[in-house]
Amino acid sequence: MKSIDDILRQIADGTIREDASVEMKRCIPNKDMLAKVLVGLANAGGGHLIIGIEESADGCKTVGLRGREGVAIRMVETVCDEFSIHINTNIKKTNVKGNDILIVEIHPLNAVTYYSRPSSPERLYAYTRNEHGSTQK
Repeated sequence: MKSIDDILRQIADGTIREDASVEMKRCIPNKDMLAKVLVGLANAGGGHLIIGIEESADGCKTVGLRGREGVAIRMVETVCDEFSIHINTNIKKTNVKGNDILIVEIHPLNAVTYYSRPSSPERLYAYTRNEHGSTQK
């Protein structure tokens, strides 16, 4: 997993790219997408979600949160709280090229978590898996 300093350097010079440990979003994703990204990165051994940046063919560009960083932080915290598996995150607000962005560091899980959507759209489920089998959380 890349360090925050490496990520900030790559954002500043426009060379950061999405990969197995980095996900970039132009704006705050909806709750379902946010849950999938957080769980996916935690399952993959940890990583970073960067909100307020977009990737293009010729690099990346900061677009900022436009004053919505508080909403973004609450969304991340709310989704993490809904999973009793405690996805551990560190949230850093920073300014790059005059735009506020959010970098969410997602720590790896001790157990593998599977995200699924039941027939009811109001409910999210997460599953942990260890040597004893799967447990719904």
